[in-house]
Amino acid sequence: MLRPASGSLHLPHEVLEHIIGFLWDDPSELARCCLVCRAFLFPALYHLKDYECCGRTTLGIQNRAALSGYARWFRLNRNKPFGEQNTYIDIVLAIVVIDDSRRPFAHLFPMILPGCNIPPTVSSLQFHCIDWSLTRPHSRFFDCLAFFTGITKLELTACCLRSAWDLRRTVAALPNLESLMLNNI
Repeated sequence: MLRPASGSLHLPHEVLEHIIGFLWDDPSELARCCLVCRAFLFPALYHLKDYECCGRTTLGIQNRAALSGYARWFRLNRNKPFGEQNTYIDIVLAIVVIDDSRRPFAHLFPMILPGCNIPPTVSSLQFHCIDWSLTRPHSRFFDCLAFFTGITKLELTACCLRSAWDLRRTVAALPNLESLMLNNI
């Protein structure tokens, strides 16, 4: 067993890349690796850059665990002193929430991931496959959505809302909204 004198174990860069390489398809876990250890930061960022889409980096959230993980990541990064922030945070420009029909979570999105923790570079919010006819939004959903002040573009795709009132409340909750796209509503 290796016992370094400095108190921390230093692994070769190739070993770190190999470990992080197993997580290439899970951006939320890669984001968590950035928080674990400074040595994991650059290999994880290398794979996170693969999630760049059309010149814009999107953060895809497909389950509640990923939502909670990103919420923790944003919260921890927000509290770091200037200059120590994670560089991946600054290139996130859009958040895509794809709801799970078996275990819906989008109705809790703004409560778990508060808008005050979102970096100012995020300007686009997309909801896909939400079904509010079965799972109603949380009573504080629209109040908490108002804290997403940097969002200027909202896109709803393949969503089932209970009424036009839900759409109106969603649009009215985003204070700086400039663009609204509706697809298969």
